[in-house]
Amino acid sequence: MVGGDELVNYTYDIITPGLPYSSEGTSDIKAGTGAQLFLGGSYGFDSIPFELELTLGWKVHRSKRIDDKETTFERCTVESLLYYRYDVVRLGGGLVNHLNPTLNEKIVTGESFKFDDALGYCLDVGYAGNNVAVSVRYTVIEYVFEGEPLKAGGKNIGLYVTISI
Repeated sequence: MVGGDELVNYTYDIITPGLPYSSEGTSDIKAGTGAQLFLGGSYGFDSIPFELELTLGWKVHRSKRIDDKETTFERCTVESLLYYRYDVVRLGGGLVNHLNPTLNEKIVTGESFKFDDALGYCLDVGYAGNNVAVSVRYTVIEYVFEGEPLKAGGKNIGLYVTISI
């Protein structure tokens, strides 16, 4: 997934032992970027071409390691989507809820920053075969720092692969 407001940005020197030069690198954490892993289930209705999907997951974005430390932005995700199926095409949308979003900043301050739970929505379009679905999903969500008026937009677009067992 890619997108969202920048939460953290690092610039660092890359020194290669034995070589007379160094270069500069960067690493950042964005509110919408990361990898996501889900477990859940879906129910396909017999008389109408709709499918209801409920999932529980974990989403994380990690910075590049700097001095053996890294920063992460993690959250637990709960999603509820309703799909319309036409042959092998699946169109859907629904609600996404991110619980306990936390930025664990380990490179500079060593502190953790908590956000309020966030509720958003998503739109999904893709291919659905017998046991596999591949789709592109657009998600709109906003994170608010706990007890602060500061916000970070988490809009993102991502590629999803769903495997049914």
